Amino acid sequence: MSIASRIIILDSGRIIYDGEASRRDLFENYGLLANILSRKSFSIGNRVVLQAKNLMCGWYKKAIIHLSEFKIKEKEIVGVSGPNGSGKTTLLLTLGGYLPYLSGEILRLGRSVLVYQNPDNNILYTTVWEEVFKAANNFMKSDDATEWAEELLEIFSLKKYKEKSPWKLSRGERTKLAIASALATRPKILMLDEPTYGLDYRSIKILLEILYQLVDELSLSVIVASHRKSFLERVCDRLYGIINGELKEYGEGG
Repeated sequence: MSIASRIIILDSGRIIYDGEASRRDLFENYGLLANILSRKSFSIGNRVVLQAKNLMCGWYKKAIIHLSEFKIKEKEIVGVSGPNGSGKTTLLLTLGGYLPYLSGEILRLGRSVLVYQNPDNNILYTTVWEEVFKAANNFMKSDDATEWAEELLEIFSLKKYKEKSPWKLSRGERTKLAIASALATRPKILMLDEPTYGLDYRSIKILLEILYQLVDELSLSVIVASHRKSFLERVCDRLYGIINGELKEYGEGG
């Protein structure tokens, strides 16, 4: 139910919409999705880096999601849509190896990391630098970890906050830090759970620009879970949806 009868949307100091608040397509067509960057035209690799077949996911032996097949290739961005509570996080935890599956099989070629909807759940250390460097240092020598951490802070525009506490960053900056920390481990598969939650249009656009760059440069594969199907259709190569506990493939995205 709407709490306003009229709404004004601003972008870069301009009013781009002034009218009814009840329109269902409002944020899709004005200011949020209309100018969101569509998926860049990278060539997707042929190698499948994660594949699941006849998989049953759940908690404490209680099945929540079933899928016949799920796969993602190198340099591919795949979306998973579904309403809140449909099991998107459970699916990511299972595909990433954080949660045992009840039946079926999963094949992974390389490390996968998950960035939670609330970036605070990924933050472990007292400074921005430690957050990225220590993650990298777990998987490479100190000199290499230093160089890679510096590069990531530069890419995510966090270098000026190097000695700052993560808790003093904005929500958007903490989301970028959580993703930078995850990428510090040099994974093959990055999983993002509701990455746009709590972010404004500009922050979403910046985040997507960085992700597209890293997908290309690192041959990274990305799984994005979101309840916003229209967003996923614009940014993903292929899209799956959770319907009544079943994961189904919708087809190609934007």
